[in-house]
Amino acid sequence: MHNDIILECLEIIAEALELVAKRFGEIDNPEEFILSDYNLTLIDAISMRYLSFFHLLTLKRSTA
Repeated sequence: MHNDIILECLEIIAEALELVAKRFGEIDNPEEFILSDYNLTLIDAISMRYLSFFHLLTLKRSTA
């Protein structure tokens, strides 16, 4: 059972990191995030992705 939870969490992390890498691929330096509304949306999306999977991991840990 714990192996299933660990595997699921690792899959979620891998998916999140793939999406973050894709979103960061459009940015060459940090200052670019403030150059447009679209780039601000990118940093918001990246931040929310990190928050969501850390939250999920916390929930999984507390229910395991």
